[in-house]
Amino acid sequence: MNLAELAEPTTLEAGLNKRTMDPLHAYEEGPNQEAPMAVWNYGDPVYLERCMMAAKSAEALITVAAKGHRHFKSQECGAQELHTNRQTDVDGEAHPLMWRPAFEVLWYNRNPKAEKLLRE
Repeated sequence: MNLAELAEPTTLEAGLNKRTMDPLHAYEEGPNQEAPMAVWNYGDPVYLERCMMAAKSAEALITVAAKGHRHFKSQECGAQELHTNRQTDVDGEAHPLMWRPAFEVLWYNRNPKAEKLLRE
């Protein structure tokens, strides 16, 4: 609980890491606290809302390919993507971690937007 409370004001913006970095380290900057806290404190509206915000913000990190499926835009990700539209470069193997809040939101309340994003 203390880590989640520390991450919120110091390393997160809208559920994403403030500093742009590779997806593994981006996940470790605080999104890794959003999903478990929503589960460990099931029904707590504060932790669920934070998880929902992280899930929504993850959409800024992705792009839709010509065939309609989604890819992460870059090997660099962070809250900067909420304010700019990065050019795409390379998707990678650590990106699925950034979807963890969306999976928890989907599990918690079958959120239709989370389900659509994850299916794509």
